[in-house]
Amino acid sequence: MKKYLLFLFLLVVNLPINAQPATEVITLTGSLYENAILRTSSSEYKVTSFPFKLTLKQEEIPQTISITSPNYTYQPIYIRKYTKSDFREARKTGDAIRRVYLVKPEKKEVAPQPTVVYVQPSAVISASPSANDVSKVENKLTSDVDDLGPLSSAHAASNTFAIIFANEKYQETGNVSYAMNDGEMFRTYCTQLLGIPKENLRYRENATYNNMKSDMAWLKKVCDVYKGDCSVIVYYAGHGVPDEQSKEGTLLPVDGNPMDITTSIPLSRFYADLAVMPCRQTIVFLDACFSGTGRDGKMLSQARGVSIKAKAGKPSGNMVVISSATGDETAYPYTEKQHGLFTYFLLKKLKQTSGEATLQEIYDYVSSEVEKQSIVVNGKSQTPTLSVSDAMREQWKNLQLGR
Repeated sequence: MKKYLLFLFLLVVNLPINAQPATEVITLTGSLYENAILRTSSSEYKVTSFPFKLTLKQEEIPQTISITSPNYTYQPIYIRKYTKSDFREARKTGDAIRRVYLVKPEKKEVAPQPTVVYVQPSAVISASPSANDVSKVENKLTSDVDDLGPLSSAHAASNTFAIIFANEKYQETGNVSYAMNDGEMFRTYCTQLLGIPKENLRYRENATYNNMKSDMAWLKKVCDVYKGDCSVIVYYAGHGVPDEQSKEGTLLPVDGNPMDITTSIPLSRFYADLAVMPCRQTIVFLDACFSGTGRDGKMLSQARGVSIKAKAGKPSGNMVVISSATGDETAYPYTEKQHGLFTYFLLKKLKQTSGEATLQEIYDYVSSEVEKQSIVVNGKSQTPTLSVSDAMREQWKNLQLGR
């Protein structure tokens, strides 16, 4: 028996130091904002989440792996062969050699699409496009609010600061359709139409709990150093969930769980944090509902079978809040326009008025159009709401964004 064990020991010790396994497991980690296609020299895979593990045969290494998706670009990943020094170091430390690669997607730069207008042919033109041709033309049209054209701000809102949260890709529950479109276009309107300098704005796609906390802290520091001589705009598109015990509405970060209310941000705390920031005015837009349903009308959790009428919450300080729906309603998408219904009409009013609309005009228009469109398209009510702090009770109607 001792001779047998000695034989095994000598066999292991004398293995070639650069011996390699027949296959190797490669692990990709990082961020993934949409489904992607991963291609190796011999196979193709659909990647829906990270980490993603991939097994490669030794004869396939070295090689370059590519990742592609509709809206993001990725650097090619080069898988090299291990060297003798790699194996020697692993033998010294006793650690397994790990193949882990960090993937960092970058948003594709998309050139603006030209607006195509189909003009009905006059009587002197004998031929007219077929129904299929008209359909093809219409499909090329982007949403009317996605193209600002030559519009630009007539003034610089150098003392206006904004934070924008566009929460679409959730880790623990369903996604929010078009939330990133909403956030991106609201950011464009802030800079191009309202005149807010880019450095005065914090834009966050798929904000985690800590992301939101960090951006609120940044805004507080800004207001403190400006000693109240500034204005604030806060925009949020994403899930809202109700606290089943208190019936209070909360904002859900992308790493939050709708069944664990401690992972969300209560509106009362959100408003309180904004209220202590010294500023002339704080205007909040919430394209979220707090009934426990998503934009698709489905419950955020299978465990909750009915929607809950969440309390609206009372803002304080110099604050005005315009929300997309009442406590027990759903904030629907406007699929044709690829925006939230509330955000679409908010942007449309700003575009129509070149950003000069008062809050009274914005609220009256958005609430009226959202109510009508929701009944026509969804067959259900969606009623935007207005909440005004006591300090702004007399002046909110004439306030303008970026002033």
